[in-house]
Amino acid sequence: MNLEQRRTMAGKELSTKQFIYMIYKTELGVGVLSLPGEVSGEAGAGGWMSILIGWIITLVAGWFIVKVLERYPGRTLLDILHLILGKWLGKAAASIVVLYALYAVTTVSFSIIFIYQNWILPNTPNYILMLLVMLPVYAVAQYQIRVLGRFAEFVFLFTLWMPPLLLFALKDSHWLNLLPLLPQGWSGVLRAVKYTIFPFLGFEIAFLYVPYLENRREAFKGLFFGTTIYMVLLVFVFLFCTIYFGPEEITTYSWPTLNLLKTITLPIIERFEIVFLSFYLIIMAQTIIPYMHMASLGARDVIGMKRHIAPLRFLVGLLLVLAVVFEPSFEQITLMQQYWGWLGVGFSYAMPVLFFAIVVLVGRWRRKS
Repeated sequence: MNLEQRRTMAGKELSTKQFIYMIYKTELGVGVLSLPGEVSGEAGAGGWMSILIGWIITLVAGWFIVKVLERYPGRTLLDILHLILGKWLGKAAASIVVLYALYAVTTVSFSIIFIYQNWILPNTPNYILMLLVMLPVYAVAQYQIRVLGRFAEFVFLFTLWMPPLLLFALKDSHWLNLLPLLPQGWSGVLRAVKYTIFPFLGFEIAFLYVPYLENRREAFKGLFFGTTIYMVLLVFVFLFCTIYFGPEEITTYSWPTLNLLKTITLPIIERFEIVFLSFYLIIMAQTIIPYMHMASLGARDVIGMKRHIAPLRFLVGLLLVLAVVFEPSFEQITLMQQYWGWLGVGFSYAMPVLFFAIVVLVGRWRRKS
């Protein structure tokens, strides 16, 4: 599909509601499972304030993304790179976008596989679990953006029952665990912000999907509400983990959210975290799909193909092969997440500001010329 065809289709694919669900569910990855312990280690019970600061920083970065796209109506990040940098430099920059998105897919996929192996399926090979992850990813990512929006809406409605499960832990919780409010002072709150940046990654898909909104004037509104819903969920999970475990015990767990769910027992269900993880695979698929879609679309433009199906099949096959030869340890998974966090800071937070400055300068230079 060439640029003119894409511009013709733009604005006919996504409703604002679907865009909100896409932002929210893409951000909702493995970070929500580990964040309470990481943040509490620096800020104690005041970690919820670190989450709020991370939320504000994310909204500022999202505002710059929207402003960049407003200057090039109907064009995605990939189109703008070609327009500003030219054919070959544009392809080189698009290749970096592809590698970033592919690394995000790889990190999230291996992280959820590692969690499943530790909690549910310890004897299942990596490549089998990778196949289970990739099946829904390929089934949805092969279509155009309209299908991705509908799937995000389905996932949101289908998983609404999951966050309220934490309410079952209230009977054994101690609200005094929320005191003192600032055990490490404001310095601890600010140090913990770095742990809240990684869970918010996912909003950068706006670079690709804003041009396809039915009402592009509501682009920042969609990004705001999607990110805000996720912020409320993070604060909700952090507070419940803190009042149940306490700010010190919570730091001893790698995935405090799952440990909290493990304590919940119902008359007909014990090991409730297993039921939770079984449905969580659908959420993880929604986290991976936009990144995989971005990678395949970018690869399509770099190669010069008309459709993104062939690059998508290649990338899925590449991940399946990687799962056969690579079995990461917990330390390696942690390192992969840290690298993605730093790459995300550059791509999702720093680049929009720099890109906005470049776009403004290029616009002024062209007007003078």
